[in-house]
Amino acid sequence: MIRKISKDLNGDGVMDFNDLYGIGTYLYRRYGTFMQILIGSGELITTLAQDGSREISVDGEKVQDLIDRCREVFLDPAIAIDCDKRFKLEGSYDMVPSFVDGHFLFMQSTVACMQRDLREMEDDFGIAPNPKYDENQAEYYHRSLPFTSMFEIPVTASNPDMTGAFFQYATWLSHSTVLPAYYDITLKQKRTRDDDAIRMLDIVHDTIYFDWSDVYNTHISDYLWDAYEEGSYARKFESVKKQLTKTMNKIQNKLKELE
Repeated sequence: MIRKISKDLNGDGVMDFNDLYGIGTYLYRRYGTFMQILIGSGELITTLAQDGSREISVDGEKVQDLIDRCREVFLDPAIAIDCDKRFKLEGSYDMVPSFVDGHFLFMQSTVACMQRDLREMEDDFGIAPNPKYDENQAEYYHRSLPFTSMFEIPVTASNPDMTGAFFQYATWLSHSTVLPAYYDITLKQKRTRDDDAIRMLDIVHDTIYFDWSDVYNTHISDYLWDAYEEGSYARKFESVKKQLTKTMNKIQNKLKELE
């Protein structure tokens, strides 16, 4: 679909933001389009080991296959365009205006984009979950925006237990009041435009994935992105996997000391 839709609309022989692309992609380590495809394909960055610890769990051969397949499409300037090129041509990394104006078939973004940016979009738009790797993959996966991780309490807090209790209660209260109002009313009733979009939104909602490595800011995903940019899992991730595991174990040991 990405390959079939792209077109030089004004016929000037130059593909830029005046033309039609199959996809507009975001770059960079934590929120790049490739990272969403990676997670969507079931390659969870860390998983639970038998002893209860976390371990890096990506399949190098599968990751390399995803790198090759994504680069073949996302780096083809005839069918895909990225936020770096938008910045060079338009002075902004924001891909949404071009999607709103009908210049992309697909654009990877957040659910919040529906509320904030697509409210006045004239063209109808839909929602598609991350594609599965193949027909054998049982579940969908959607990576939560990795910049939202945890509360931080200053060391000067006089009553940490009370502070923790307040955060726990406030989170529960928000989950019971704010989230339903936002998800069930604002997004489903006011922002989606057909029943299919509501069903797709539910698939995304029900398969959100929070990775341990994101929550504790390990930067492991940075190296997976480097592998995509380099085109080589072995050179940019496998070569540093032992060191990343050591870093991850240090964090886990510190957490055990808090128990």
